[in-house]
Amino acid sequence: MALFRTIRRTVRSFFGKATPSFSLLGEGEMPASRDTLSVIHDLTQVARNNPEAIEIYMALGNLFRAQGDIERAVLIREGLIVRAGLAGSFKARACFELGQDYRRAGVVDRALDAYDEARKLGYDPEAVTAELAKLFAGAGSFEKAADAYGKLGHHIGEAHYLMRAAEEVADAGDTARAKRLLKKATRVYPGSVDAWSALILMAARAGEWRKVSSLLKQALYRVPPHLQFLLLEVLYQEEHRQAQTIEAEGSSKPAPPAPHNADALQDDPSIIEAPGEASNFAEKPAAEEDGQAGADAADTAVQEHGSLEEALPQEPIDGVQACPGFEPHSATNAAVSTAQAERPQNSDRGFAALLSKVVIPILEKQPPHILLHYYGALLLKENQDIANAEIWLSKALVVQPDFWAARLELLHLAALGGEFSPSLAMQVEYFADQLQHIKRFVCTVCGLKQNQAFYLCPRCGSWHTVSYRLSLKD
Repeated sequence: MALFRTIRRTVRSFFGKATPSFSLLGEGEMPASRDTLSVIHDLTQVARNNPEAIEIYMALGNLFRAQGDIERAVLIREGLIVRAGLAGSFKARACFELGQDYRRAGVVDRALDAYDEARKLGYDPEAVTAELAKLFAGAGSFEKAADAYGKLGHHIGEAHYLMRAAEEVADAGDTARAKRLLKKATRVYPGSVDAWSALILMAARAGEWRKVSSLLKQALYRVPPHLQFLLLEVLYQEEHRQAQTIEAEGSSKPAPPAPHNADALQDDPSIIEAPGEASNFAEKPAAEEDGQAGADAADTAVQEHGSLEEALPQEPIDGVQACPGFEPHSATNAAVSTAQAERPQNSDRGFAALLSKVVIPILEKQPPHILLHYYGALLLKENQDIANAEIWLSKALVVQPDFWAARLELLHLAALGGEFSPSLAMQVEYFADQLQHIKRFVCTVCGLKQNQAFYLCPRCGSWHTVSYRLSLKD
C-alpha cells in the first residue's frame, strides 16, 4: 500500500498545480520542466525501493526521452529486455519503446532492429508499422514511408511521401519517374493537394502551359475547398522566386528550370516538340525575333480565339473530368476578363504574364472564395496589372470585409500608384514591408503559426490542417 500511495502522490505532483518555492521572487507556476525533473527524482527513488515494479521503469524511460536524455532512456529499456523472467508482453513493449528512443536519437539501423524484435515478440503490428512510417520519413526514405502509410490505409500520408519521393527524383533529373510517382499519388488520394501542387509546379517550370491549365482545373475539382489556396500559393511563390532571380541577374529572362515559353498559346511548330517535352529555344518564334516577349504571343492567341479558354485545349488527363465551372455573370468579373484581354503585358515579366493568363480565367469560373480572389489579385499584381488586381482584392473584401491581407495589398497598391504624398507613401511602404513578415498560416488544430505553408503540422502532427489567417486574431 505504501508503494501505491507514493506513486499516487508522485503522479499528483506531476499533473497537479505545483506551488512554486520561489513565490516571493516572482509570480506564476513552476516551469513544467522542473515538475518533470521532480517526478523523475521521485520515481527513481520508488524504483530503487521496488526493483520489480516494471511499469515504473517504463514510465521513467518515457520521461527521460521526453527530457531529451536518450542515453538514460536506452539504458533503462536494455536493462529490462535482458532481465531474466520478464514477461513476453513487457519485453515486446520495451523493444518497441527502445525503437522509439533510437528513432528520436536518429539511429535508424538500431531503431529498425528494435521494431523488428518487437514485432517478433508479438507487439501490435499496426503500431510498429506506424512507427516505421515515421522512421522512414525522418530518414528521407520517402518511398518506404509511403509504402508504410499505404499499409496503414493512411492515404493522405502515402500520397504526401510519394510527392516527396517525386521531388527527390526530379531534382536528380528523372522527370519521367517523378511524374509517374505524382500521378500514382493522385490515384491513391485524389484530394492530395501536395501531389497536385507538385504536378502543376513541374508543368509551369517546364513552360507547359496547356498542361498547367488542365491540371489546375482537375485539382480544383478534386482538392477540398479549404485547401485550394495551397495550389495558388505554390505558383505565387514560384513566380516570386523567378522575379527575384531576374532582378538579381539583371536579365529579362527567367533562369532555369522555368523558361517562359508559350507552347500552349501559339501554333508555331518551330518551338513545339513532342508532348510532355519542353520547347527548344534554339529557334525563336517570329514574335521574339521582332523584339516581343512570350507574353505578346499570348495576347495574339487571345485576340485570335476571343479568350484564353478557347485558345487552350481542355482535354482531361488520366480520365479525370475538368472542374465544373460557374460563368462570370457579374459586371466585376466581366470587367476583369475584358480588361485583361486588352491590357498589354510587360515583356520583362513573361512568366508572370503567362501564369496570370492561364490561371485567372480558371479562377473566374470558380465559386466565390475569398482566398481564390486574393491569390488571383497577387498574380495580377506580379504581372503589373494593377487595375485588375485592385478589382480582385475588392472582390475578396466583399466576401470578408476585415480580411487584413487584402486591405494591406490595396493600401500598398495605392502607395505605388502615387495616390499618397511622398512622405505618406514612404511610411505605407515601410509598414507594408513589416507586415509581410506576419506568420500567415496557422494550424486549425493546435494553433501553430508559420511563415510557410505546410501539409503536416510540425507541432501536433496533424495532416492538412493548415489555414490562411484571415484575421490577425486567429
